Amino acid sequence: MTASQFVHHFADEELPDVASAMLKASRLGIVIQDIHRHWLAWTAVWLASRLISGNRYVVNDGPLSVAKGFRAADWERLRERLGERRLAYSWRPLFRYVVTVPKAAPPREEAKETGAMPLDRG
Repeated sequence: MTASQFVHHFADEELPDVASAMLKASRLGIVIQDIHRHWLAWTAVWLASRLISGNRYVVNDGPLSVAKGFRAADWERLRERLGERRLAYSWRPLFRYVVTVPKAAPPREEAKETGAMPLDRG
């Protein structure tokens, strides 16, 4: 299950519940791709939104989204609050983070009962 440019719309205290719900609904795990909160990104978006678009929604929402983005400490805090050691995150160009949380493979006996194919993650 993926969430792209979406989870920054949730309050900090809601993020663990959102990630938990995504994990519960997913078969293999989750991938979150979202904004890195940084002054340079905010400045670039603020300037570009004013130069390229006169739309008040774009002018206001763009910088606000960057301001509500994430830093590495936010992903560390999510890892801790989820109790999920497998949560991994990495920075990507253009001020983005990619976060992955793989689901544990079901035990082979459970996989046989449900018809799920166990994954080899060795």
